Amino acid sequence: MNRSIHSWDSPSVNNYQQSIRQKIIGYDLIYDMMVNILQNFTPANKFLVVGAGGGQELLTLGKSFPSAHFTAVDTSKVMLELAAKQIESLPHRLTIKWLEKDLLSLRVNELFDVASCHLVLHFI
Repeated sequence: MNRSIHSWDSPSVNNYQQSIRQKIIGYDLIYDMMVNILQNFTPANKFLVVGAGGGQELLTLGKSFPSAHFTAVDTSKVMLELAAKQIESLPHRLTIKWLEKDLLSLRVNELFDVASCHLVLHFI
């Protein structure tokens, strides 16, 4: 398999957090808006984060909902590892169930208060 720069399993994804901010104007504002909406309208304790690789959603949500339980789904092991590194900066440990899966093959037997899928739908 060719692991080009476009592959989520390529080592080049280690620069994802820097490069995504250059590609998407207002990247951080998207996450600020998400948190504001959730804090004002939703009692949230269980989160499903689809496309969790990179870790920005987990980092942002973890800061605002430190006692919540997260299920983090991504097809790329490398991106999930990036997410795990990203959340190490939090002063507390999050409860996260990590799933290296394709969304279409995901089967869960639980309900979530929130499901998020930022910047992922165009890959499906």
